[in-house]
Amino acid sequence: MSSFSSDPGTSEKPSIKGKPKLWAEGRQRPGFDLRAFLSVSLANSRSFASPLLAASAARLDHFGARVETGEIRIPEARLGRSGVLLPSHAAMGRRLRDTAALVLAASHSALGAPPVEPMPFRGWDGTMPETDVVPPPRMPVTPIPVVEDIATAALPLAEKPAAQRPKRPSSPPAPPTGRAEGDRDTLEAIRSLMHSAMIEPVHPVRAPRAPPPPPPLPTGVQALPDLEPPEPVPPGPLFNFAGQALGASAVALAYPIGMVQAGVAIVRGEDLRLQL
Repeated sequence: MSSFSSDPGTSEKPSIKGKPKLWAEGRQRPGFDLRAFLSVSLANSRSFASPLLAASAARLDHFGARVETGEIRIPEARLGRSGVLLPSHAAMGRRLRDTAALVLAASHSALGAPPVEPMPFRGWDGTMPETDVVPPPRMPVTPIPVVEDIATAALPLAEKPAAQRPKRPSSPPAPPTGRAEGDRDTLEAIRSLMHSAMIEPVHPVRAPRAPPPPPPLPTGVQALPDLEPPEPVPPGPLFNFAGQALGASAVALAYPIGMVQAGVAIVRGEDLRLQL
């Protein structure tokens, strides 16, 4: 009689060769992966720094717009003689808005390149696109002879009467003259009337009113041509380099926060390799 490991009298220990590694080691938490830890920390720092820079750029741009329009400005009476050396509120507002644009470029640089999304799975429903469909070759169609007489069709081939060939007319019939030509002219006239009735509108359409003339200019003043607003100047290489440097600095400052977030995820038992 064989003894089982559950019997109290047996002293043999169960073998762990056939059990999984996690079960044999006595733990079910994933191991520490340095590469996954650094990658997740960088992703966390990017997701923390980029929205912060974007919010700062929006607030700075709003403040610069208010300064440029003169809504927020220092009274000239309080500046005294030093007010001559300071820039105007319009120039100061433009500088603030340019700084906001630089901070926004840094936010885009700190966010990094967007991840490549996998292509969606499309199941095959049995149909093919029209461009890829190869039409099947046309099979020769043989006309089915019409059986006029059952008795004739039942006869053997030797006893069937020979088919008579149709007689070809000696000369084509001459076209009728006189009344047919008059009917053709009448038909063409009716068709032209119907075509003109379809093109011309039933109700006459009024022409749009002419715009009112511009007010007369005073004597000696010339009218200026209509000018379109200038297109925004694309940022130069120095601006792009400054935005990338500012974004990289923000990510470096937020990297410890990303490491703390990754460490908290490890303590909770999450596998950081699944977040790559």
